[in-house]
Amino acid sequence: MNIQKARQKAAEVLLNDLEDISTVALGSGSTITQFIPLFAKYMKRRNMFERLRVIPSSSHTYYSVIKYGFSLATLDEFPSPDIYIDSADEVDRNLNMLKGGGGALAREKILAYASSRKYIIIDSKKLVQYLGEHHSLPIEILPFAYSSVVLTIKKMYKVSPSLRMSKKRLGPVITDNGNYLLDVKLNKISSPKDVDIQIKLIPGVVETGLFINLADKVYVGTDRKVLVLEKSTKNI
Repeated sequence: MNIQKARQKAAEVLLNDLEDISTVALGSGSTITQFIPLFAKYMKRRNMFERLRVIPSSSHTYYSVIKYGFSLATLDEFPSPDIYIDSADEVDRNLNMLKGGGGALAREKILAYASSRKYIIIDSKKLVQYLGEHHSLPIEILPFAYSSVVLTIKKMYKVSPSLRMSKKRLGPVITDNGNYLLDVKLNKISSPKDVDIQIKLIPGVVETGLFINLADKVYVGTDRKVLVLEKSTKNI
């Protein structure tokens, strides 16, 4: 499967489903980077570009949005965006998601929760029976609490969290919030809601990459077609 083409097909179907919108919150990562120029072209063709306001979830998305001429906005100005558009690292049968590969999970979750609708673009390889099958669980933590959080997670789950290191400079990845990221390999998360709650009860944890009940529609690109999964049709 050509992943880039599959994502583009899914994005095109999503765009055709968009109704009249004025505020959009965007996630982060390679899929959203690919989506932004398609989105700009579509909104211009519909004569909706000039009045649209976009709220980015990360500095990377911020610069991509500026590059294509979108007008920026903040959550303070628009506390309930019309729609949130993003991707995911994994999506399970209940449309719960594992996210955070791009490191913007805390802001992404805030925007997803605040938005009236949440639309997700993925390729079919991201569909899983259980979250954690292919990816580690990202957790954003306060740097001050690093050692304490790592020790607590080791005791709780019998695994060793990894501090995510930067590929562009020496030292750990620093999020836009000034925090660290841990990656925790749990393999099979059968009850993501419970795991999310347990980890967030640890002092020093800012947010986890488990997105529970934060997808209204998931657009799944394949070689031949696009599947649209909704809350009312969760089976995959």
